[in-house]
Amino acid sequence: MRSKVRSRYVDPEKFYLVRRCGGLKHEEVALLLGVTVKTVGNWEAGRNRIPYAAFKLLKVLTGYELPGDGWEGWSLGGNTLYSPDGRAFQAWELMQLEFVFTMARLWREAHDQRTKPTAKILPYPSKANKAPLLEVIKPRRVKP
Repeated sequence: MRSKVRSRYVDPEKFYLVRRCGGLKHEEVALLLGVTVKTVGNWEAGRNRIPYAAFKLLKVLTGYELPGDGWEGWSLGGNTLYSPDGRAFQAWELMQLEFVFTMARLWREAHDQRTKPTAKILPYPSKANKAPLLEVIKPRRVKP
């Protein structure tokens, strides 16, 4: 027996506001969501229930909301990404961040390589000399 799945109720007024804030007409929303213009009109008039998936997709496509828990509170507007506290990030700023992160990663790898302990193989010990065969050399601290 199939269990009945409860869908989340979407207020037609909210759907209308998201559409208007995104600057979209009925025709554009219908094209984005793969429905007819009449369906969009029925949703906004409250004659038909709005599928939650359609509402969520509209919010993502209009930049009103980004998908995933990690993006809660973030939004897109044109070419700008807005943080939950209202900070605006332009695309060129985010590209600069990518360079900074790459440089930091490369610096860390070079630092780890310089400070990694190395092993020095010593000559085979004679009976008189009981020196170890392998000596661990601790790295010297390199001043930047």
